[in-house]
Amino acid sequence: MRRMAFSNPVFREKGLLNCTVRRGDHWGSVKIGDEVSMIGKGVDRIAVVKKKLICVFEDLKKIDISCAHDKKCREKDGLFEVMKALYPDFAPSSIVTVVYFEMKEKE
Repeated sequence: MRRMAFSNPVFREKGLLNCTVRRGDHWGSVKIGDEVSMIGKGVDRIAVVKKKLICVFEDLKKIDISCAHDKKCREKDGLFEVMKALYPDFAPSSIVTVVYFEMKEKE
């Protein structure tokens, strides 16, 4: 099972769609229905991939990130700020992969 690390591992609970934006196309190989281990700061949960989108950051629309797991990232300016902090060379022309997922029940 693939592991996806989060600097701010807050998630909308089971039944609600979440998304995360990742730099590049590394996560582009994930398939709908794949289970992924979501890890970070004491969190290790399983999620199921529901869909994905690969595009240039500047082409993202508000609807594309409206279900971001981190509230700050539901607006493009806030998301850009977070991406820039994580990746100092991040630019509006950077390729990103948006992974949409639902959390499984806590065990």
